[in-house]
Amino acid sequence: MNKIAQWIIWFLVLIPNSILVYLFISFSLFGTAEGASPSSIDYLIAVAIVLITNITTIQLVVAIQKQRSQGFIYGVIVAVAQILGLYVFAITFSIIGLVITVISMFVALILLVRALKQPDQTLVHTK
Repeated sequence: MNKIAQWIIWFLVLIPNSILVYLFISFSLFGTAEGASPSSIDYLIAVAIVLITNITTIQLVVAIQKQRSQGFIYGVIVAVAQILGLYVFAITFSIIGLVITVISMFVALILLVRALKQPDQTLVHTK
């Protein structure tokens, strides 16, 4: 797959994921007292939400850098499932959306570990 197309797809995954994550961050910071220290538990939860939900985008970047088209496609499928789960949970607060989101995050973590362990794809030129 073309690298430019992969980066465009990555960007198209990053934007809705970031928007939905922003909703959850603002919800988690809603009850934070005014003037609270940035090291409070509320800000720690917000940072954790951002890091955990961006495992899919990190996995996609690793797959692009290592030229792993199959891993990239699997990552896009998992990212779309995560975005749909986040959307369903944000709109309906149903447990199904949360389950889809959590499962997709675990699968993304597995894909990330797998992508990091595999060596780079190299093209072998024969004469």
